[in-house]
Amino acid sequence: MKKGIVTVLLGLYGFIVSLVFYILSYSYSSDEWGQYIDLNRNYAVLALGCLFVMALGAYFIYEDVTKNRVVGFSGVLISLIGLIEALYCLGLGIKDSIKGQDGTVYYILFPLGLFLLAYGVLSFLKEKQGAVK
Repeated sequence: MKKGIVTVLLGLYGFIVSLVFYILSYSYSSDEWGQYIDLNRNYAVLALGCLFVMALGAYFIYEDVTKNRVVGFSGVLISLIGLIEALYCLGLGIKDSIKGQDGTVYYILFPLGLFLLAYGVLSFLKEKQGAVK
């Protein structure tokens, strides 16, 4: 139960902070060509990842309260978090490289997303294999 509550609180904290920074990143400009609204998408993706972390914590609480275990669910959620992070970091790294900017930070975070993806898939397969026996 403690693991689920801590996970939900961490996900909620990350979601609120990233949502606040997303809202604060709002900028508006206009010129003779039109009006432009700009928001930092990095915070939106971080908020989405934190929603998945909250869902993982809610699953841990559900599992402890009902003593029901949905086989492979936690592995799927961890895989989704890793997939979102890996693809987003890869995409922004390539985009920055094409623009001639330094996309090193995205290439550094890309392996973390791949690690989470691999860990989630392996834990999913391990849970599925244990459920079959």
